[in-house]
Parts: sequence; structure tokens; C-alpha cells
Amino acid sequence: MENKNSILIDMDENLSNNSSYILQNIIKKHDSNILKFNNLSCSTKDNQELLKNISCTFNSGELVALIGPSGSGKSTFMNLITGRFNGNLKISGKILLTNCNIEERHFKDFYAYVAQNFYTYENLTVYETLMFVMKIYMKNTDIKDKNVMKKMLLEILNIFSLRPKIKNKVKNLSGGERTRLYVAVEFLKNTQVFILDEPTSGLDSYNAEMVIMFLKKLVKKFNKIMVVSIHQPSFKLIEYFDKILLFSEGRAVFEGKVSECIDFFEILGHKLPINTNPIDFFIEKLATCKIENKKESNNLTGNYNNINTNVNKIENKKESNNLTENYNNINTNVNNKVKIKNKANKKEILKSFSFLSLFYRNIKNSYLDLLLIMIHLIMRINVGFMISAVYWKLGSTKHIDAYSFRGLLVFFIFNQAFAIMGPILNLFKNEEKIIEREIFSGYYDVFAAYTVKICTEMCFVIVFEIPFLSVIYFCSGLYSTFISYLKFILILLAEVFFSINLGCTVSICSPSASIGNAVGSIIAVIFLLFSGGLNNPKNIPKFLRWLIWISPLQYVFRALLQSQCVISGKKRNFTDGNFFFSGEEMLKSIGMENFNFYFSYTFVLIFSFFIAIIGILVLQNKTRIKSLPIEIITK
Repeated sequence: MENKNSILIDMDENLSNNSSYILQNIIKKHDSNILKFNNLSCSTKDNQELLKNISCTFNSGELVALIGPSGSGKSTFMNLITGRFNGNLKISGKILLTNCNIEERHFKDFYAYVAQNFYTYENLTVYETLMFVMKIYMKNTDIKDKNVMKKMLLEILNIFSLRPKIKNKVKNLSGGERTRLYVAVEFLKNTQVFILDEPTSGLDSYNAEMVIMFLKKLVKKFNKIMVVSIHQPSFKLIEYFDKILLFSEGRAVFEGKVSECIDFFEILGHKLPINTNPIDFFIEKLATCKIENKKESNNLTGNYNNINTNVNKIENKKESNNLTENYNNINTNVNNKVKIKNKANKKEILKSFSFLSLFYRNIKNSYLDLLLIMIHLIMRINVGFMISAVYWKLGSTKHIDAYSFRGLLVFFIFNQAFAIMGPILNLFKNEEKIIEREIFSGYYDVFAAYTVKICTEMCFVIVFEIPFLSVIYFCSGLYSTFISYLKFILILLAEVFFSINLGCTVSICSPSASIGNAVGSIIAVIFLLFSGGLNNPKNIPKFLRWLIWISPLQYVFRALLQSQCVISGKKRNFTDGNFFFSGEEMLKSIGMENFNFYFSYTFVLIFSFFIAIIGILVLQNKTRIKSLPIEIITK
């Protein structure tokens, strides 16, 4: 078990060096800032209130706890101020920022957000996870030397007490170590405000205390504003917080120290019983008011505002009065009144994004999943052996069985559709969460994320599929000329490209992996049904025949047939058991004589890019940080 005191000692030792690379280049200590919310409200289109006139103040160097019963508005408040909310919400209120020129910084760069479910690549080590993030943020600096970056990263690992775990994979870390790693990832942004959603969730009391102690030290050392939502903390744990913000039914009921909150509830007639955790008592009373006495719950905020408990005090009274005066009377000209623009600066993205770094990380994560690779390899060997045995030298016979020949080509189409798309539908949903988080954090844009994902999957597939397809190709006796073989590989790789794009897009559009699997399978079955491989397209009812032309698999099947049935200098003869006919005659009998190979190949690529554009647009919409339609005032 980790020693909680060692964490603080390690941090003190690493921060005592004034020449620290970290302090100079990454995690700079901020000037004192104040973030103040005034009458922040939020409601749905049908006027259901989610937040009601939230007014609170966060100061630099403060660790603030958001506490309240389930459904009290804590998560809504955090999602709202970080731009992660439904665009259909009605929002009003004001925000005051001091010592911050918001025009020079993007909104998402002002906040760092650590969600309760923080998604990252489990197969990467602690070092690899942090080094990737550091490369992103160092892209716009003068620091290019790899040795300097490694030294900086080692300092970060020391600060967050992760140096002993430097070679450990993320999936092998304990709960407390994971939390520190997640905080370290977002801490590299060097933001002024840090928001964490239940970082102690799932931890035992010891590790929960260790995490909060660690956050407390970070806040004090770097003068951050840190807001933490926490679920039923112990009294010992809550003592580490400078103040609490108590929520009830979308209202900020109380803001101040725990001792002041005890007095506040006592004045309202709720005296804290002996040997009772104050936080449990507060939450119980708020929940009871919500269920049994809604009127009393609604009046808590009014009583709080009228009681002189001095809960919103600031150390410098004069500064507090000046802030209030400036807040109410500030000149709302163009220089001071700012609507935060959340559309990312494309030049900034291009500077900070490294395609090779992202591609290398994705490739490494894919090939480190040894179990998946072994399963894939074993399946390919077994399936390849069985198919080669079933269709052994089929194409070398004098009169080729037409049904078996078509069956072999349909197998290729079926395999490249379902075998490729299926795993993506199952695995990409979790990876999508990582991509969304990193886009929110500004690591790269949607186009880069989608492109790298497709390239990674194509590399992975090529390594396994080309040998697999080649073995079956030559064992089944298909044309052994280089041109025929090249056409065969190209058209099936085009289908692979389409299947990967379809799998990613369906996964992005689906709310869950199970729904994505169902939708993806239905689409693939429809495309296969109208591919021409399972029936004669001429026999399909006219009102459904148009579906043939929007099925990419139909163009794949057409290209495969033409590359094997019609070739200059060679002639294939087929039989259905009763009649003999040439390859050209078979193509005409099923209406596949039109459109040459290159036309069909081009159509498959067009379908692929069309599906890719849909996926990119949907992902762009899902990861767009919404603009706060409220007044932002800077001082």
C-alpha cells in the first residue's frame, strides 16, 4: 500500500527547485484569480429548470467541494461551465473573471475537466500516456529536444508520485494511481480552473483521502482553482476542502466552510446530532426536504441569503467590495464584454497536432493487445485452411462449377464486410470516448482523429488480410497473372476500406455498442442481399431493384467477376450441371457485363468517402464545445 505522506514529500522535493523545467515551461504558478457566477440558470425547451440562479465565487488556491443529493444539479453545473451540454438548453446569467484576458485564450483552455469515467488507452504505459500529451502541448513551444522533454516528463512523474509506475500499463494501475495519472494528463494544460467529477468514486477511504490530500497540495503549490464533486465524503476527508458548495434541486443552497454550514442548518432548525457526519446530515436533510417538504427545500436558498453568516467572505474586504462594484457597473464595451467563441482556431490545431505522434500511439496500442492479435491470427489460419480445402483448385478445372465459383466470390465479399466491421462496432465505442475527451481537450481536431483511426485499422487489416486472401486465392486456382491478382487485392482492400468507415460511422452514430452492432449488421445484410452474389439481380422486383445501385458490395462482386471471367488471352468455361457457357455469357445472364473493373472500384471508394464524411460530421457535432450564451466579463 502506498504511503500517503510520501506523496506530499515527493511533491515538496520536486517543487523546491526553482530551476525546475516544469515550473518554467509547463505547470506555471498562476496569479490570483477569481471566478464568480451570478444568477446562472439553465432550463430545457419545455421550461424544466435544471439550475436556478446559481451564484458562487471560486478563488485561486481554493479546493472547493460540490456536495448534494443525487439529481441536485452538481453534474449539470460542471457540464454547463465546461461547455459539455445540450445545445437546446436555455441558459442565462453572468460570469466574472479576474486577471484573465479571455480573448487570448480559448474557452476550453481556461478549464481542465477530469470526468468520473476518464477514458484512455489501457495498453499504453504511464510514460507513453503522458509523453503523448506533452508532445501535443510542446508543439507550440521552443522545446524540441527529446532529452529535455524526457527530463520534464520525469519531473511530472515525480510530482504526481508515478515514477515507480513509469513502465506499468494503465490497465495495471490501482484506483488511486489512475486518478493521479488522469489529473496529470489534464494538469499539463496549465489551466487556471480545474474541475473533477467524483475523483474518489470507487476508492476505499484510505485511497480517497490520499487523492484529496494530493489535490490539496497541487492547489496550494500552483495557486489553482479546483472544484471537485464528491459523493458522501467522510468528515476527515471534507476537512481538506477550503469550502463546500451545497446543491439542492438545482440551487446553490450554501457556500462556505463546513463549520459555517453547521451553524446555517442549526439556525434553520436542523441541529447536528452528536457523533454524526455533518455531510451525511446535510445531504439527508436536503433529500428529506425534497421528498417531504418541498416548500422548505425551496426556502433554503432564501434563508441562506438573508442569514448573516459571512459565508462568502474574501480575505481582502476592500477588494471584495471593488469586485462587486465593478461587476455590477462594468462598462460592457467590446474590450470588456466578451462572448466566448468555442470554435477552435484551425491554425492553433494544426500547430499542436502531430499526425505521426497520434498514428504511432494508435498503432502501438493496437499491437500491444496481444490477446486480440492471437485470436485474430488463429481465426485467419483456421478459416483460411478450411476455405482453401473446400475450394481447392476450383478455378483450374476445365469446366468450373458456376455455383461454387460464385460461392467463393460471395465468401470473399461476406468475409471482408462482416469480419472487418464486426470488431470495430464492438471495440470502437470505447475508443470513441477517448477520442471525444481528447478533442474536448484540444489535442487535435475531428478530421485528424477520424483519419488516424482509419489509417490504423487499414494497417492492422493489411498485415493479416493480404496473406490470408493470397493463400486462398492461389489455393482455389484463380488466375495467377499479376494483373488479376492485383485487381483481386485492390477491390477487396477497397471493400475493407468501406467496411472500416461504415463500422466507425455506425458506431459514432449509435448510442451504444449493442445498438451499433444491430444497425451495422442490418446494413451489411441489406448490402449483401443486393450484391448480386446471392441471387440474379434481374429477378429482383422492380420496386426494390434500385437498391442494387446503392449497394457497394454489388460493385465489389461485379469487379471480382469481371477480373476472373473476362481476361485477354484467357477464357474460362463454366457449367451449372446441365449447360456449358463462357464467362462473358455468365456475366450477361446476371446483368453484370456493364461497367468495367475500374468503374466499379471507383464507385466503392466514392461510397467509402461519403460514409466517412457522415462519420466526421456526426463526431464533429458530438464533440463541439457549446458556447455559453451569457455575459462574460473580464477584469
